[in-house]
Amino acid sequence: MNDIALNASGLPPLPGPAYKDRRGWLIAFGIVEILIACFFLLMCCFMALVIPNMPRQPAQPEVPSGLFLVMAAFYGIMAAIFAAASIGSIRCRNWARILMIVLSSLWLAFGVLGTVGFIVVMPMILRQQETILRQNPAVGAAQLPPNFMTIVMAITIVFQVFVMVLLPLIFLIFYTRKNVKATCLALAAPATSSTYSATPLSPGAPAYASAATSGAPAVSAAAKGLPVPIVIAIVCFLVWCLSKLFALWLPITLLFGVTLRGVAARLVVLAFALVDLYCAWNFYKLRLRGWWVAIGFFVFSLLSGIVTLIRVDLRSFYDEVYRQMGMNPQQVSPYALGFDPRSMHFLMALGWLIWGAFFVFLVYTKRYFPANSKVS
Repeated sequence: MNDIALNASGLPPLPGPAYKDRRGWLIAFGIVEILIACFFLLMCCFMALVIPNMPRQPAQPEVPSGLFLVMAAFYGIMAAIFAAASIGSIRCRNWARILMIVLSSLWLAFGVLGTVGFIVVMPMILRQQETILRQNPAVGAAQLPPNFMTIVMAITIVFQVFVMVLLPLIFLIFYTRKNVKATCLALAAPATSSTYSATPLSPGAPAYASAATSGAPAVSAAAKGLPVPIVIAIVCFLVWCLSKLFALWLPITLLFGVTLRGVAARLVVLAFALVDLYCAWNFYKLRLRGWWVAIGFFVFSLLSGIVTLIRVDLRSFYDEVYRQMGMNPQQVSPYALGFDPRSMHFLMALGWLIWGAFFVFLVYTKRYFPANSKVS
């Protein structure tokens, strides 16, 4: 006698899923992403409405309002991205999972490098602030608790590590888990009433079809899409494209050691932004010519940067940038604030390290382009 229990329709019960359901965790992470989106939205409003209307000291130069609008736009874009990711995560959508993998990967990469630079620069900033406080008669050295700046630095670094390293690492680990992916793909598969066998079965075969078998084609189809490294590259190109548009408001840039201003700077930077947009579109279409354009543009930018470092006094250049922004270079320039030039060289080397790492990543992405893709 058959020991298999039958359900109400006279058929055996379907086997359970071969993965752990992570819908609850997806919803929880979606709520965290909503909070992050709310923070960015608050910063957007703060930059657009509060800071421009704050009272200024009589001797303080006026900062152009366009600078605050650009920063507000950045925070607004980040708020929209995290809001979309939160909605998708709560609804267990696979595109939201991929989006968070891309965001957390970039967040973690820049967070680690930024934290290293922050740890190097932060002690100098705090030492300078401590000197200013001790010279202030209203504060006095006796009123500062022992190791005050050391405590401040420790708290600041712990906060920096948590926000810029641990938090994106947690997001990355969670959204790359196999059970999370399986949950999203299973819920993305269309539900059909033909879960049981709709094809003739051979004599003696079970009178039902496995849910895993019947859902395999749907899951396989749902899994198709752009590889995550390609998506990361596309996001980088789009971010660089938007960042270059900043020069439309601040028309000054460097190219092979030549300082361009006004219309010339706007045209050059706009052309570079179009190249980034072109690369993003061709990466999306997996066209190999876009990869070659990206490599060529990268080498072009690298040579321009090397020539610029040899021929241009960057300190004078940044002083001019600060003046165009309506700022006093003596108040905001790192050199004027007493930073050790060796630390500035370290930050510059860190920037080159980021640039080199992205080049290696860009070379790696070639493996995802079709072998028969044409360059032209």
